[in-house]
Amino acid sequence: MNNKTNYRVIKELCEDRELGIYSTYGIVAQCGEQKECIHDVTTDYAFASALVDVFNRNELSIIHFSEVLEDMLC
Repeated sequence: MNNKTNYRVIKELCEDRELGIYSTYGIVAQCGEQKECIHDVTTDYAFASALVDVFNRNELSIIHFSEVLEDMLC
């Protein structure tokens, strides 16, 4: 059984009255059947990709995903 969480960047389109339609990036975490997605993390793909690299390299557990992401965005 593989308990390793895999993280990846997802691209989404959002709409704002003032900004119009814009691209944003979220992060998906998946560990077996368990999946968690946090939408609209950033508009900067390089930043989202760097976060995913850190999470994957350090084998961040899906249990801590949202807390760690919140701490890194503060």
